[in-house]
Amino acid sequence: MLYAPFAPITLKTDNNMTQPKMNLHGVSICPAGEENYERYKDFRGKWLYQYDYRDTDGELFSVAMPTLTECRMRRDKWLNQKIAKANNNQ
Repeated sequence: MLYAPFAPITLKTDNNMTQPKMNLHGVSICPAGEENYERYKDFRGKWLYQYDYRDTDGELFSVAMPTLTECRMRRDKWLNQKIAKANNNQ
């Protein structure tokens, strides 16, 4: 399946600066084989990273963790499980 490349979506902020946006109408715009992330403060005041990675086959992995390193570790675990499952099905 082919995916069209997307241009980054930007939001205007109060100080006339733009900031990248990870989704369009709640749907991730992460291109295949790439990652997107942004840091935000949750309702408890805790800082988290919203992290998306779209695999080359188009499947999306998404997680929110306190650090970017933790997000990438979860992604790597997901990819390894996905590869192992694919190898077992052959």
